[in-house]
Amino acid sequence: MVGRAHTPRPDPGNTDPRLATAWRLMDRIPDGATVAASNRLVPQLTSRTLVSVFGLGDSRPDPEWITDDSAQPQGWPISPDDDRRLLSEARNNGRYRIVADQDSYVLLQRRP
Repeated sequence: MVGRAHTPRPDPGNTDPRLATAWRLMDRIPDGATVAASNRLVPQLTSRTLVSVFGLGDSRPDPEWITDDSAQPQGWPISPDDDRRLLSEARNNGRYRIVADQDSYVLLQRRP
């Protein structure tokens, strides 16, 4: 997309299929949006969004988007159990809608 800066991506022919899914889901997040993301996904979003680490105490309150790797919870700054609990709360609290849940990557959007 012209005018949109992205972090360089690995060669698609050599990319783990799960990672390709993560990129497709992150591409759905608009530029300039507020996002809480799994620790490993944060660097992929810093060039175009206002991103914080999902579950970190000082994360932006009620980010517009949440993206999380539920198969490999980050383990820092929160435990895998806390990651799963927080993701479950976000899914079930009525404030977010599930946009995608593919290959254990989850993308949630805050309801208006």
